[in-house]
Amino acid sequence: MKIAIINKSSASDAAIAGVADAMGVYLNQFVCNDYERQPVDVYVEDPATQPAEIVHPDIIPCYVFEQPGPTELGILAYHDSQKGCAFIRAFLSVIPNRELLRDPAGRGASLCGAMLHDAAETVIDTSARLYVDAKFSDPRTGASFGQVALEICDPVQDDAWSWPKNGLAYDMPNYVKPAWFLWDSPPSSFDHMGLLAAPLTMRPGGYLIARAEDGGEQVVDARRTSRIAHEVSAATWRAAHRAAGPGGRSTRRDYP
Repeated sequence: MKIAIINKSSASDAAIAGVADAMGVYLNQFVCNDYERQPVDVYVEDPATQPAEIVHPDIIPCYVFEQPGPTELGILAYHDSQKGCAFIRAFLSVIPNRELLRDPAGRGASLCGAMLHDAAETVIDTSARLYVDAKFSDPRTGASFGQVALEICDPVQDDAWSWPKNGLAYDMPNYVKPAWFLWDSPPSSFDHMGLLAAPLTMRPGGYLIARAEDGGEQVVDARRTSRIAHEVSAATWRAAHRAAGPGGRSTRRDYP
């Protein structure tokens, strides 16, 4: 698998090259290792020579735009699939203070943090439509669900650690590990940063998408202001956006 970063924003080439290096380390040393995935080749594609659209089953384009499109307003970044091929989009103008590499608040609200977040979730589920069987109960309402979306960064999306290189610091988003999806898991490491004490729980600012037996989807959040203060809820937008896609999410009946 390859991820081709295509910069169509005002972010400098040097910044994007640094993000590409950070993404390679993040995916290959941490995410792919924990989820037993094959290594990912991350590189920067020259936008002058890159075709208008990359549609390839083995190459995931990660576009960095200055502004979101009309149907993407308020969204920091997202991943999806089209024609059976995955893609990632990030929007520099939506990043708080246009932070490129490291959110000084430690919440991952940077261009680097956003791109790595969606790259990790894309590598684990290129379709952006898979669910995992998991007995989840909404702690606020008591509603029960039988499945949760296979999104590994969303439940802990407001936590990140720093990766240093050449005197600079890059955001690396926290993510949940495979044991997090096992509702009956014994004590274990449920997220990379070791902040969660139990499976199927969330950190403040995190969320998950749960599905009931009747197929109904619900966004369950941890009830703290999201890192991105916009009128459009990223969680609600993502759920609606994917549900509206061809076929919506499909069901995964095993664990990641």
